[in-house]
Amino acid sequence: SCSKELIKKNEQLNSKEIFNELWTDFDERYVFFQEKNINWENIKSTYSPQISESSNEQDLINVFTLMLHSLKDAHISLSTPYGGISNASILD
Repeated sequence: SCSKELIKKNEQLNSKEIFNELWTDFDERYVFFQEKNINWENIKSTYSPQISESSNEQDLINVFTLMLHSLKDAHISLSTPYGGISNASILD
């Protein structure tokens, strides 16, 4: 499986740290940036300012959804306590 649990139970991270962890994970593991001509640093610059240490869970989910959608990859999905969000459903 290609899934990764971003936040472990009982782990205390603020929203900015969670954002940076997700961004870094994709930066280190996603292999299609060059092939798709995606500047991941620019995407970070776009979405990082939308998150503060006090951003709530729904704020993070909203920003993650937009950020991951920019990859235009139907194989990427985001599982949340409120359900899953798949790029496949928003690429049409």
